[in-house]
Amino acid sequence: YEATYRFEHNNIREALYSKIPLKERQSIHFTIANYLYNRYSDNATNLESNIYAIANHYNNSNKNELNSIEKIKSAEINLKAGLKALSASAEMESWKYLQKGIEILPVNSWKDFYSLTLKLHTTAGEVAFFNGNHSEAIAIVDEVLHNAKSQIDKLKIYEIKMSYFTGMGESRKALSLGIDALRLLHYKMPRKAYPLITRIERLKLSLKLLTKDTDALLELPEIKDENKLAISRILIACTQPSFVGYPEYFPYVTLKHINFTLNHGNSEYAPYAYIIY
Repeated sequence: YEATYRFEHNNIREALYSKIPLKERQSIHFTIANYLYNRYSDNATNLESNIYAIANHYNNSNKNELNSIEKIKSAEINLKAGLKALSASAEMESWKYLQKGIEILPVNSWKDFYSLTLKLHTTAGEVAFFNGNHSEAIAIVDEVLHNAKSQIDKLKIYEIKMSYFTGMGESRKALSLGIDALRLLHYKMPRKAYPLITRIERLKLSLKLLTKDTDALLELPEIKDENKLAISRILIACTQPSFVGYPEYFPYVTLKHINFTLNHGNSEYAPYAYIIY
């Protein structure tokens, strides 16, 4: 049996809390955060159940007195809290934790703690866009683009911006970003869909389908290559903004995706292209 205690009224708690000097309060918060973390860190379920409390205590500590290891632990906890809030559609709460996680990162975190720094910034950029914090979102995603080590890491930013502009009704801008993202992966797409190139893609597909029936499509190998999967995903992401903002491009991008699938194999994105066709 574990005893628990709480104040009879929140005003009593606040009155007593306000009497504790700031520096002492910060020290107490840090002690409680470490206690809770050490208690629950061995069990993922228990850690997730208490993640908000742990993050809140870390965030009320004095970050200037934390060493690099403690800052990284705090940043990781805030990332977990931010992701949990995001999964519950609590975007404003998610933003609060992700922002705290970024603020606590030590100097040179892009170099020394790349994966954590990338995940915090990428997720924060996505949340900031959908919270309407446009200027903050742009600043965050630009930092990712500046520091990302690979094209795949940069790609996530393009996808976030595509989703945002598609949702905002700026379909042409979303489509343009999709074309840029595909070029990052060395898959060139034209800016304009002339009737001739659409007819060429249709002819290529017709010739390939002469020797394939429905069962043959099901038996295509599964794409495993990360870059090819990303190409398939971006092609699908281009369909909605092209349909809405550039209807002449819509059949072209659909045909390109099916031809790409027949050349390289099926993926989780292929059925959507088949259905559209």
